[in-house]
Amino acid sequence: MNKHQDMIFPIKLTCPNCEKEFEHPEVKSKYIVIERQDRDFCSYFAGINPLFYDIMVCKYCGFAFTRETNIPLSEPEKAIIKTILANWHTDGYQYGGVRTLDMAIKAIIWLLFVRSLEMQRTQSKAPFTFDWAGCIAIKEIRSVRKNLYRGPWSL
Repeated sequence: MNKHQDMIFPIKLTCPNCEKEFEHPEVKSKYIVIERQDRDFCSYFAGINPLFYDIMVCKYCGFAFTRETNIPLSEPEKAIIKTILANWHTDGYQYGGVRTLDMAIKAIIWLLFVRSLEMQRTQSKAPFTFDWAGCIAIKEIRSVRKNLYRGPWSL
């Protein structure tokens, strides 16, 4: 069992695309602890990172959304999304539990793709790209730390 499993709980959501109910993991508030924050407001969390769970991905149709973008879709939008995401459902199950950094990055990329399918939306994609940049920064920092700890003797 993953050490973060006890830090999340499932909430029930209805997909704005296929209208089926699915469970999405949320982080229990008592486990959200900021270790530090950079000058650019990039936060580093002790234990579990709640930003990994901001994006909801429907396990049935693959539609990705956030609390802010969870708005009804028009029928033409649903038709376009259904056509493009028809074979996607094989990947949807993986977003229902504990997420790794790589899974969070994949969810953000998926959200940006799905958002590009929506028609006549004026909402910006900037907040999601900011989250993506934060995840990439965390990944790079982990890589640098790993290489620093290895030292020259491990070459």
